[in-house]
Amino acid sequence: GMQLESASYETSYIPTYGVSQTRAVDSCFKTGISSLFGAVGSTIYFETTYYPETNNGQGERWVYAQGNTSSDYIRLWQDVTGGTKRIRALVGAGGVQQVNITTTTTSLGLSDTEPSVIKYAFAFSENDFRMYVNGIVRTDNLGTIPNLTEITFNSTFKTLFPLKQALIFPTALTDSECIALTTI
Repeated sequence: GMQLESASYETSYIPTYGVSQTRAVDSCFKTGISSLFGAVGSTIYFETTYYPETNNGQGERWVYAQGNTSSDYIRLWQDVTGGTKRIRALVGAGGVQQVNITTTTTSLGLSDTEPSVIKYAFAFSENDFRMYVNGIVRTDNLGTIPNLTEITFNSTFKTLFPLKQALIFPTALTDSECIALTTI
């Protein structure tokens, strides 16, 4: 049969003939990506919708990159601590947390009650870690790049991460490039 979409961005085909169907969750997982990450740095970019009402005292992981063990990682996510909604970037290398960039959603101009489209970029190189959300930058200038071998774009809650676009750049983009990329 025919499937119509009212939005400007198409979703995958959902067969409905004969039996009721539920569309599977969108998720992207890729291994063997160590060439995209390393001493020269990288940039992870994605566009999604931030849902503040689903973030009730729990973390909502959007992107998780890790190495051969969980002691090397990059985590890009949202959470609530003490009632404050935040967007974060965490980096660990060799079992030691290197970077913790945390900012409140209201400081980024996001609503605490209504969904908001966000464009998120995380650019990093040795001792230079930068998080961009809708053109606003937060930085942490100390830290070691972890050895990364795989990346996952998905949702902890499996239904709340409408990923519109995801890109990995094998270089740390400049401030002006990341601001342009994330400005709505």
